[in-house]
Amino acid sequence: MAVVYGIELANITRGDKSALVKLAQVLLNYKGFNCGAVDGSCGTKTTAAITLCNSKNGIRGSMLTEKTWEALLM
Repeated sequence: MAVVYGIELANITRGDKSALVKLAQVLLNYKGFNCGAVDGSCGTKTTAAITLCNSKNGIRGSMLTEKTWEALLM
């Protein structure tokens, strides 16, 4: 569990489904990392958007982690 700005945000990986994934999708789309429809499911497009976001922010991997949340919320 990532804690960003005092808020607990879970890591997100491919296959996850939740309201938190929806939040991540909204933020990814807003920041220009097109993940497609906001459906709460971390599938191929969302995973690709996370990977691109991570790469652009010097973060390795395809998991949405505390560092990714920080990048999305800044």
